[in-house]
Amino acid sequence: MRRVSIRELSADVIRNCANDSEGLGVTSKGALVGVLIPLTHDVLQRLATNDADELTASAAEVRAGAGGPPTNLRDVLQDPAPPTGRADDFSRVSIREISGALLERASSTGKPLVVTIDRIDVAVFLPLLSSWVDRLVTESVGRFLSDPVTDNSGPAAHVDTNTEVPAQLTRVSGRRFAGQRAIGIRIVGDARGDRERLVGVVTDGLARIKVDPITLPLERLDETYVVEQILSLIDMLRSHIDDTDDLIGVGIEIGGHVSQGRVVHSTNIHWDQFPVADQLSEIIGLPVVLENDANALAIHERYFEGISADNFSVVLVTHLGIGCGLVLDGRLHRGSRGMAAELGHVPIANVPLPSSHASRHTQAPSQGSIFQPSGSIEDTESEVRRCRCGNLDCLECIATPQGIEATLHANGFTGSFEDALKASQDPLVRDVIARAGTALGNGIAILLNLVNPEAIVLYGPLEVVGAPRQFHVENFNTVADAKAVTGAGRIYTDAMVDSIRNHVFSNAADACQFIVRIRSDEKGAKAAAACVIRAIRDRSDVGRQSRVPMQFEYSR
Repeated sequence: MRRVSIRELSADVIRNCANDSEGLGVTSKGALVGVLIPLTHDVLQRLATNDADELTASAAEVRAGAGGPPTNLRDVLQDPAPPTGRADDFSRVSIREISGALLERASSTGKPLVVTIDRIDVAVFLPLLSSWVDRLVTESVGRFLSDPVTDNSGPAAHVDTNTEVPAQLTRVSGRRFAGQRAIGIRIVGDARGDRERLVGVVTDGLARIKVDPITLPLERLDETYVVEQILSLIDMLRSHIDDTDDLIGVGIEIGGHVSQGRVVHSTNIHWDQFPVADQLSEIIGLPVVLENDANALAIHERYFEGISADNFSVVLVTHLGIGCGLVLDGRLHRGSRGMAAELGHVPIANVPLPSSHASRHTQAPSQGSIFQPSGSIEDTESEVRRCRCGNLDCLECIATPQGIEATLHANGFTGSFEDALKASQDPLVRDVIARAGTALGNGIAILLNLVNPEAIVLYGPLEVVGAPRQFHVENFNTVADAKAVTGAGRIYTDAMVDSIRNHVFSNAADACQFIVRIRSDEKGAKAAAACVIRAIRDRSDVGRQSRVPMQFEYSR
């Protein structure tokens, strides 16, 4: 189901939706707030007696329990029972009167709108009431999570996928998901200014946060010390979990090459071939799922954020790196050894630095200036071509905040990335930021041409990717939220979209929806929790099948 911003939902969009019999997800500020359903002939026949007011349940009716109206849309449309709603449970509006403000009011009041053309019902807008959604998802989550997330390299060495998961790992399957708890931990090993840290949250079985983030600083990054800190963080988080709640496992996300519960290689934290999931699970007696940070976000988007696309990508921009998670045909694609979609290490060469800064080097800097004369671009650019992975011309050498800072330093700018943000109107700074956005656009163009995703979710710092918003390439500058993007974010994303337009074949870019989100510690930890929930639901791909009884008692 395609999504459209509530501000972009025009009469033409609704008319096309009705003509094409296509349902639309309606979003406001990046969140799904309703569904627009075309009233085809078959649907109208089913609704002849109950006139669309059975299409949604009020919060009071949902809380009433089993006696309330159906919570599954298919059941609602096929239910021949007489209407139970009141005459004012919905209202009609002409397609000529439709507006974003009108739909937002309908969303806030929880009442559906039936849209008419020449007094003929053509579509219905269903606001998503939180209580209705909670009940629907709780009752249907098994169906939503039916497709396994698999590693194409085959069964993990410590998981026999032909054998049923032991009872102690699945004893929660009959309980309501709201009573389950999962711990999610993000390992931040690529922070600026010695701010490496662990961030942990507790969620319920629907990946909704139940315990706010707890942060532990990391004084060093060696394996033994970090594992000890993870155990301490788990203790802290568990102290906030009620005895009546069921802790089902721990999810951990980290930047780097991850496969089968092992950190194969991470340039962020300098680990190689470290089986962290096995070690932790052996101690705590719970399944531990280890996942790459971009893959974790893709899992969270697919199963808990509401992305309906079967083919989409997550592109993650951090301070030092660029990650990517691929969902193809509804499944996370890992490649033969868990290293698929390392977009940050795709070679992007020959991205020229615009020449508008040339005059700067012909003038003497003022006293205290953060610009200092340097040699030509040809002399200095080679200094920043070597990636931290050891290779040349990796995308993340150019397109990340660290890459921007390094390129600026090589061309006479002595300030930090934060200084560059403040000086974003300077010609040199503008050119280097635009070059970074162009490079990312080149990388995304490769992604679009290779896998043709329906959507790309772009995560990154606010200063780089701009405010959360949704757009297609053709309406990039016209969406309502675009005006909130200024400064470096505007320069970066303008250049990114221009590059995409210039390098994508056929209509791969026009057909792709772009969703911009801000990366945060909380989001990363929540995505890690989503991974263990997903693994437990699927009864496969569990980081560790421990034989230890599921009790949270251990010694160190």
